[in-house]
Amino acid sequence: MEITNADLLRYYFAWEEYEKYDLEKIENGDVEAFYKYLVGMRIARNFKAGKYKKIYETAKVFLEKNPNSTDADKLSQDFFKNKLLRDGINNAVVAASKILWAFNHKAIIIDNLAKRHLAKLAGKKICKMDDYNFFCKIWEEQYKVFEQEYKDKLEITCIGKIDTIFRKDWFIRRTFDNYLWAGKFLKDKN
Repeated sequence: MEITNADLLRYYFAWEEYEKYDLEKIENGDVEAFYKYLVGMRIARNFKAGKYKKIYETAKVFLEKNPNSTDADKLSQDFFKNKLLRDGINNAVVAASKILWAFNHKAIIIDNLAKRHLAKLAGKKICKMDDYNFFCKIWEEQYKVFEQEYKDKLEITCIGKIDTIFRKDWFIRRTFDNYLWAGKFLKDKN
């Protein structure tokens, strides 16, 4: 696994440019910011139009009942039970994982691209999108390798001196999400 300076900085710039502001607004109950987040994360299409306040409220109630939960399967089920998913969609684990992350940075984000890249990185088959727990298990295994490489690269480059956020666990985990999503490492595997 090789981590480049771009890998170290990719999420940092996204965080500084817009994500931290949007997430702060979401935490303060701004449904417009929540909708913007859903669109930016490309998950708004999973839900019925005009139901964004109810989606937000469902997520907040879920987390009130299950503090610190990272169970995207259960949140997805709540969206389904509350009839918030578009017709023909009965499972929104990807959307649920991204929504959970907005409120709890320990949640692991899953999506098709990350799943495909994680499978190649790990050399394991990850078949179904609905097997969130299996994805998380493989993600955690690969994250351990990434985390050490990341910390070593921070020391070598001194990029970590730009901001203390580079050393926060949640930030490193989200940087790994971005690393998977970007898939730059795949060029070395071909």
